[in-house]
Amino acid sequence: IGGHGGPVVNFADSYIQYVILDGITFDGNGTSDSSVISLWGGANHIRFLKVEIRN
Repeated sequence: IGGHGGPVVNFADSYIQYVILDGITFDGNGTSDSSVISLWGGANHIRFLKVEIRN
């Protein structure tokens, strides 16, 4: 989870697996990137429960 100009959350490696994000608000206000959450590079089994995404 970052506070920089890119996505708020960036899952970018294959070793990132079986993550559960529950009851979190991701606020992309003020970021220079058009995406709030980025999933690539083989990240898998990522589960979002009761999540709010703002951009």
